[in-house]
Amino acid sequence: MAGASKSIRIDGVGFKIPADVEVKVITGGRQITGSQTFGDATSEGIEGVVAPKLGGVRVSVKDSSFDSLKSKLGKQNMSIIYESGTKTYEFSGYIVASDGLEVDTKTDITSDFDVISNDPEMRTSN
Repeated sequence: MAGASKSIRIDGVGFKIPADVEVKVITGGRQITGSQTFGDATSEGIEGVVAPKLGGVRVSVKDSSFDSLKSKLGKQNMSIIYESGTKTYEFSGYIVASDGLEVDTKTDITSDFDVISNDPEMRTSN
């Protein structure tokens, strides 16, 4: 985690992130993603490419339209700016909500979703 989450701007629309949400920043790139064991009891790592992403994002839709956020589902290459307490991350990407995107009608907070980067790496600034 890169500090307390503050906000996220998706395709030009800003959303507040509740204080109790811990957005996971996955920087991505080439990483060891598995291992292969051989008959002589040795093993070696298997390298793969991991996409950069923000995981476990939840946002408030009280000040903005939930329909506006839902309309962004399925849209590729959106401008994403995520601001944590210590860094700002910028990339182009898309929203993935495996169970669909829902909103709690009491709190106006969405269900969890991920934002996957179309870029090989996220640009960061302090």
